[in-house]
Amino acid sequence: MARLIGPPWPLPHLDERVQLFIWFFGLLASAVFVVGVGATRVRRDRSSARARTLLCVGLLGLGLLPQALQRRIPRTSAG
Repeated sequence: MARLIGPPWPLPHLDERVQLFIWFFGLLASAVFVVGVGATRVRRDRSSARARTLLCVGLLGLGLLPQALQRRIPRTSAG
């Protein structure tokens, strides 16, 4: 019942489908971006622990990406 009525929201917001579209491609872009930045930093300074940590965390996020993409898409009130 709460999904049908929804809480009052005084600020403008996007439709649920548009939000899912933005989050989907934002997730892909951020995962690739973090791996790219980590790889660039490691190439510049191979002895940097921060660069290696960033690359490792980026690769972990990239490895978890299939799990995020398999999430069930919530149904909207429009259909």
